[in-house]
Amino acid sequence: MSTPLRMTTPLGVSLSSDLKRALQDNEKLTRDVSDAKLLKEDAEIKLKKIRNKLNGEHSEKLGKLNDKYKAVQEELKTMKQSSQLKREKGVLETENRRLETAKSELDRQLLGKNDELRMADVEKVEDVKMIRDLKAGKRPPFKTEFKNLISRSEKFRRIEIARAELQRCGGEASEFYCLLLGRLSKLGLLKWKMSKREGLYLYHASNLTRRRFTKLKQMLRGSGCIDPLPSIHEIKKLEKVVGSSDQLKVTEHTVDGKSVVAVHLLDVVKMLTERINELVANGKMVVGDDPIWLTILGDKGSEEFKLCLSIGNVSQPNSCFHLIPLGIFNDDESSENIRKYLGPIVEQLNRLLFLKIKVGDKDIDVPVEQYLGGDMKFQCDAIGHEGGNSTYQCMQCFSLRGQSISRSMQLKRGDIKKTRISKAVVNDRAEKLEELEEFLSGTKCALQIVQNFKNRQVNGYKSPSEPCRAAM
Repeated sequence: MSTPLRMTTPLGVSLSSDLKRALQDNEKLTRDVSDAKLLKEDAEIKLKKIRNKLNGEHSEKLGKLNDKYKAVQEELKTMKQSSQLKREKGVLETENRRLETAKSELDRQLLGKNDELRMADVEKVEDVKMIRDLKAGKRPPFKTEFKNLISRSEKFRRIEIARAELQRCGGEASEFYCLLLGRLSKLGLLKWKMSKREGLYLYHASNLTRRRFTKLKQMLRGSGCIDPLPSIHEIKKLEKVVGSSDQLKVTEHTVDGKSVVAVHLLDVVKMLTERINELVANGKMVVGDDPIWLTILGDKGSEEFKLCLSIGNVSQPNSCFHLIPLGIFNDDESSENIRKYLGPIVEQLNRLLFLKIKVGDKDIDVPVEQYLGGDMKFQCDAIGHEGGNSTYQCMQCFSLRGQSISRSMQLKRGDIKKTRISKAVVNDRAEKLEELEEFLSGTKCALQIVQNFKNRQVNGYKSPSEPCRAAM
């Protein structure tokens, strides 16, 4: 068995001292920790105080800065208001000066108007006195009337006196002189304005359109000249009266870039019946056993071709009062153009055989005979004759061109030559067409032209008893 270890006294003393020192150190450390905590708390308190102090100073400074900022803003606002007030004051002062100037100008004009009114009152009294003197039959201050003046210088002196007097009355106002011209025109002393009918005649005689007529009036007004033409509205109204749409038809065509206007009657029978009934009622025409003789006339004057009917049963058949216009167009005179532009007229004439005329209280059917009149060119073109340069230039017989009644006895006075009848004319034309076909043979287009010519010439020919119904 081992012997238990026993600690001796020095070793125990050594451990006790170390423990004491450790305890002392621990107490000291505890005191140091508590002191440190106290120091920390004091530091935190001091820091908090410093922070509070700094926050208070910052808030105070920030409040002062805000107050200064507000004061500066108020000052700026006051300065802006002051500058705006200064500007408004300047504007008001300028407007005040302008109003004062306008007021002074109005005062001056008012004084001038008062002077003018006083002068007008004086002139009115003088004018009334002059008119009273003229109505009383007192002579004018001039001893010699203008129409009796011989000297050119005296005429100019009289005109200068009148000009000065007119200028005194009207001044520089152009309206005064226009009204004066209108007054002179109404009194019959001067004519400067065309009547509606004169304007309508000028409009159609000059081949004006609506646009050209309006442009002409605008140019006259724009150049400061007096416009003597009536308005386009007055011309339109007169056209409706003169050329009613119930009686006339207007067509427009464009041929080779040229504008062609054609006008023709809508109902030839109605117009003829009304005209003949009017003549019978007025005793200028008597309906008896004879038929009604109508002559078709065509002629080109200026740029227009006119087709008319003349009534031959009156005492003066050549009078314009018995001439009925059928149609008009502004193109060349030819049967093709007549058929093209006045085709309805040709068809109505070809169907015209009787007219229902009122005799007494009864309506009777009177036969109609039509004849072809006009110049030789129109007649030749209407019946399909080539004219005076053809081989057989006569429209009645087949006499050769150049023959004359002479000693050669080519023609004997009273001899009856071969008369043109419908069959002979057709055969003659057929022979000419055969010669033309032989001459133009080989060309399809030429043969088509010949065929069209055949259809137009041969089929359109009528018998001599109906000469007016030849192909037009």
